[in-house]
Amino acid sequence: MARSGKRGRSVGKRKPEKYSSGDCTLGRRGARWVIEYRDAGARKRVRLAPGLTEDQAKAKVDAFAEARRAVKKQQQSLTVGALWELWLEDRARDGLSNAIYNANWVALKPMFATRAPHLLKRDDWRDYARQRFELGRSSWTVNTELSRLKACLKWAVDTHHLDRMPQWWVPQRGKNRSLVLTPAEAELLLRSAAEHSDPHIYLFVVLALSTGARHTAILDLTWDRVDFIAGEVQYDTSEPVDPMSKRWRKGRATVPMGRRLRAALTLAYEARQTDHVIEHGGRRLKTVKEGFAAAVRRAELAPTVTPHTIRHTVSTWLKERGVGLEFRAQLLGHADSRTTDTVYSHASASYLAGAVDHLDEALPDVVRGKR
Repeated sequence: MARSGKRGRSVGKRKPEKYSSGDCTLGRRGARWVIEYRDAGARKRVRLAPGLTEDQAKAKVDAFAEARRAVKKQQQSLTVGALWELWLEDRARDGLSNAIYNANWVALKPMFATRAPHLLKRDDWRDYARQRFELGRSSWTVNTELSRLKACLKWAVDTHHLDRMPQWWVPQRGKNRSLVLTPAEAELLLRSAAEHSDPHIYLFVVLALSTGARHTAILDLTWDRVDFIAGEVQYDTSEPVDPMSKRWRKGRATVPMGRRLRAALTLAYEARQTDHVIEHGGRRLKTVKEGFAAAVRRAELAPTVTPHTIRHTVSTWLKERGVGLEFRAQLLGHADSRTTDTVYSHASASYLAGAVDHLDEALPDVVRGKR
């Protein structure tokens, strides 16, 4: 007879211990054997085929555990640098650009390339941030770099290259770094480009200030989408969407020409050498970063002024002049489900004429080659 335990409960025979192999355990759910294990802290269960004997089920556990050990060994052999390469390869297969990520990796590589991801500690991320701050990098820059490293490691977990997310830490971004040019500063920038034989930079700045378009949209613009008769600049294209690509084309508008923009485009059209509006030396440009930065330096503006600063400037100028949100959203190509997409996504260029008139009034009257 079983002896009585505490509080009058009877104590019978102990349950037999479950069969285990590695971190996998054999159990039963109803009439079927199951393999139980933990993955990234979560309990997992794999149901085996019905009708297996206990010995057959144990063999399945052994094989499953061995496969998990092989996967873990492979996971632990991958460095952060190897994961970064695999991540960018996966992005490239989706048609996504990796240019900015390659630039981020130049800074991240010395600290993280050879590290084992599962051994990373928060202090490793903090040490990296301190080193970057000592070099004068902004909190926005360091936050972006470490956030992209975090995104890489999360991708590795999602694709089973890592079994769990390692420790991570990123600094605060700090205050918003967006700048707004005054009309006087915009004039300095225009004159800097106009007076130093930089026609492509001058035209780029005029297009940006007159339309608020994105850097890439201006560089992609071709002459067949500049309609002098209708007085319109069509940034959007009719390219078909590739269903295998996850690359997202940001919204682009068709914008009426202001007086100053028409003058600049007419001059450039007469001297054109390629199909692209922004060209230099008989070839299209994929960036104006260096030329723009040089114009900024000559104008003695803050070194943090970038092409995106002009876009932010245009939005602010329009807001200050009382232009409504729906007009600003349409002009800047913002996707707003409540206004732009549902009401204004098919608006004609003439709809934006009032907003462009405000920009034309604010835009300094600078002509290339003249003071």
